[in-house]
Amino acid sequence: MKKYLMCLMAAFVFLTGIACAAGLKEEKTFDEKSLKALLGDKVVAVDMTKFTDIDCNLFIFARDNKTRKLEWYYINSSTGKIISKGNCSFRAFNDYAVSPDGSKVMVSTRYPSGISGLDVKSGNWSKMYSNPAEGKPGLGILSISPLVFINNTTAFSLMDKWDKEHFVTDSFIALLITGSTSPQELVSFKELKKNALAAAFDKVPGNWKFMIDYIRLFDDKSMAFILKSKYPSQAKFTDYLFTMDENQKLHLIDKNENGRIFPFDYNGNPVRILYSRTNSKTNDICYYINGKKETIFTGKAIAGRIMDNNLTGLAVIDGKSFSICLGASGSKPVKVQSFKEPYSTGFSKTGNKLVLVNQKEIRVFRIVP
Repeated sequence: MKKYLMCLMAAFVFLTGIACAAGLKEEKTFDEKSLKALLGDKVVAVDMTKFTDIDCNLFIFARDNKTRKLEWYYINSSTGKIISKGNCSFRAFNDYAVSPDGSKVMVSTRYPSGISGLDVKSGNWSKMYSNPAEGKPGLGILSISPLVFINNTTAFSLMDKWDKEHFVTDSFIALLITGSTSPQELVSFKELKKNALAAAFDKVPGNWKFMIDYIRLFDDKSMAFILKSKYPSQAKFTDYLFTMDENQKLHLIDKNENGRIFPFDYNGNPVRILYSRTNSKTNDICYYINGKKETIFTGKAIAGRIMDNNLTGLAVIDGKSFSICLGASGSKPVKVQSFKEPYSTGFSKTGNKLVLVNQKEIRVFRIVP
């Protein structure tokens, strides 16, 4: 009888994946009071906090209330103790990124403008890039250009190609490598759109408008992205989900007529994509692997992650409820905890931690079996 029950339970686990779902254990909360106790009399934009992809340690910029100087802090998210800290070589910034292991930081700076790099261990800043001087062509970084690390030494951004008069001739996905002062052009937006249109259409409609959006770049320089299309005079639009392999060959994965596709996460080798397909009637979350697509969840997800320990995580809005759902990769995620208000959500790549951030607080959870 016992053996029979165990077989039934095993079959239930195999079919549902529910037993693979993990739980959450809160480790630390950082609010205005605790941050002031830790950092002193500083102004902190809590919602601008970034965290490492491995341990979810926190990187925070803070401004001294007296000197008005900008400072940085690297904080252990489990113990709440400062690992490293220092001053900034700039007065303000547009965006920044922290490497997965927390050893490097890249910042799109203002006053002076450009890209600066930080070695967290030594505390030393270095100038990585400045826009071309007047009368010189080259790549130009914009205030809205994102910065995203794809490994511990390389980040990518979106940069415009300027001629001598600084007119934009093209845009590029550019790689920024620590220790280098020259961004590498990975792929042209013009070329990417041209190749995507050739893959999506036998004959490209001349009156439609197209744009590339939502780029997800992986460590091997393969990526997922969306080709958006819109018919100007009618309420018609279609999103096309593509991947580009390491040889820059495009593959059409999915399309959603009169609907939107948003890629939450992308992994290469093997290709795995977690994405939403929404239209006026449905909100589906899909998981793509090995040429097959499966709908694993129905609901309004605002964030998602494919994690290394065979877990998939979703942040879900249902009316006034905000929930975290977890499940085995490719299986239906189940709700593990709900909250009274929404948060920006970050799942660690390793699958061992979760960070929730809003304007008031930073909450750190350990994901437990």
